[in-house]
Amino acid sequence: MNPHIQLVALDVDGTLLNSQHQLTPRTEQVLRKLIAKKMLIILATGKTRQSTEKIIAKLGLQTPGVYSQGLLITNGDGTV
Repeated sequence: MNPHIQLVALDVDGTLLNSQHQLTPRTEQVLRKLIAKKMLIILATGKTRQSTEKIIAKLGLQTPGVYSQGLLITNGDGTV
Protein backbone atom coordinates (compact mmCIF):
# COMPACT_ATOMS: atom_id res chain seq x y z
CA MET A 1 0.00 0.00 0.00
CA ASN A 2 1.30 3.44 -0.92
CA PRO A 3 1.97 5.36 2.34
CA HIS A 4 1.02 8.65 0.64
CA ILE A 5 -2.55 7.52 -0.05
CA GLN A 6 -4.74 8.25 2.96
CA LEU A 7 -8.22 8.29 1.46
CA VAL A 8 -10.14 6.33 -1.15
CA ALA A 9 -13.41 7.70 -2.58
CA LEU A 10 -15.59 5.03 -4.15
CA ASP A 11 -18.72 4.92 -6.23
CA VAL A 12 -21.37 2.46 -5.05
CA ASP A 13 -23.25 0.93 -8.01
CA GLY A 14 -20.94 -1.11 -10.20
CA THR A 15 -17.92 -0.40 -8.01
CA LEU A 16 -18.66 -1.49 -4.44
CA LEU A 17 -21.83 -3.35 -5.32
CA ASN A 18 -22.05 -6.02 -8.00
CA SER A 19 -24.81 -6.29 -10.61
CA GLN A 20 -27.09 -7.84 -7.95
CA HIS A 21 -26.55 -4.73 -5.77
CA GLN A 22 -24.56 -6.75 -3.24
CA LEU A 23 -21.25 -6.15 -1.52
CA THR A 24 -19.24 -9.25 -2.34
CA PRO A 25 -17.23 -10.98 0.40
CA ARG A 26 -13.99 -10.21 -1.46
CA THR A 27 -14.79 -6.51 -1.75
CA GLU A 28 -15.79 -6.36 1.91
CA GLN A 29 -12.56 -8.12 2.90
CA VAL A 30 -10.42 -5.63 0.95
CA LEU A 31 -12.28 -2.66 2.42
CA ARG A 32 -11.89 -4.03 5.96
CA LYS A 33 -8.14 -4.43 5.40
CA LEU A 34 -7.90 -0.82 4.22
CA ILE A 35 -9.96 0.41 7.18
CA ALA A 36 -7.75 -1.59 9.58
CA LYS A 37 -4.74 0.25 8.10
CA LYS A 38 -6.46 3.58 8.91
CA MET A 39 -7.37 4.29 5.29
CA LEU A 40 -10.38 6.61 5.04
CA ILE A 41 -13.12 5.16 2.85
CA ILE A 42 -15.48 7.78 1.41
CA LEU A 43 -18.65 6.93 -0.50
CA ALA A 44 -19.18 9.24 -3.48
CA THR A 45 -22.34 8.29 -5.32
CA GLY A 46 -25.36 9.51 -7.19
CA LYS A 47 -27.46 7.63 -4.65
CA THR A 48 -28.94 9.15 -1.52
CA ARG A 49 -27.20 8.65 1.81
CA GLN A 50 -30.26 6.77 3.05
CA SER A 51 -29.84 4.20 0.26
CA THR A 52 -26.25 3.50 1.38
CA GLU A 53 -26.91 3.18 5.12
CA LYS A 54 -26.68 -0.63 5.06
CA ILE A 55 -23.20 -0.42 3.53
CA ILE A 56 -22.18 2.29 5.99
CA ALA A 57 -23.38 0.19 8.93
CA LYS A 58 -21.91 -3.07 7.62
CA LEU A 59 -18.45 -1.52 7.22
CA GLY A 60 -18.74 0.70 10.29
CA LEU A 61 -17.90 3.78 8.24
CA GLN A 62 -17.64 7.02 10.17
CA THR A 63 -16.31 9.11 7.31
CA PRO A 64 -17.87 11.93 5.31
CA GLY A 65 -19.68 11.10 2.09
CA VAL A 66 -20.81 12.65 -1.18
CA TYR A 67 -24.36 11.79 -2.25
CA SER A 68 -27.11 12.67 -4.71
CA GLN A 69 -24.78 13.38 -7.65
CA GLY A 70 -22.66 15.64 -5.43
CA LEU A 71 -25.58 17.76 -4.23
CA LEU A 72 -25.23 16.54 -0.63
CA ILE A 73 -22.06 16.20 1.42
CA THR A 74 -22.39 14.75 4.89
CA ASN A 75 -20.21 14.26 7.93
CA GLY A 76 -19.64 10.74 9.16
CA ASP A 77 -22.68 10.99 11.44
CA GLY A 78 -24.93 11.92 8.53
CA THR A 79 -25.24 15.61 9.34
CA VAL A 80 -25.05 17.96 6.37
